[in-house]
Amino acid sequence: LVKTYRSDIAGVITDTVARWDAEETSQKIELQVGRDLQFIRINGTVVGALAGLAIFTLATLLFGESLGRVS
Repeated sequence: LVKTYRSDIAGVITDTVARWDAEETSQKIELQVGRDLQFIRINGTVVGALAGLAIFTLATLLFGESLGRVS
């Protein structure tokens, strides 16, 4: 079914999303998701920071202490 109707399905989804007002949609999502959305944002920030720290630490260990310093 998907192979047969994929362009029709994609068209319906594209048209539907194109009619959405971005600000109104984001407000509705935040109301529905509520506190969970805030936890997702915080977790994303923490995980991103930890990943950045891990990458920096590995790069410093592999390439020396001068990484990131301006000579």
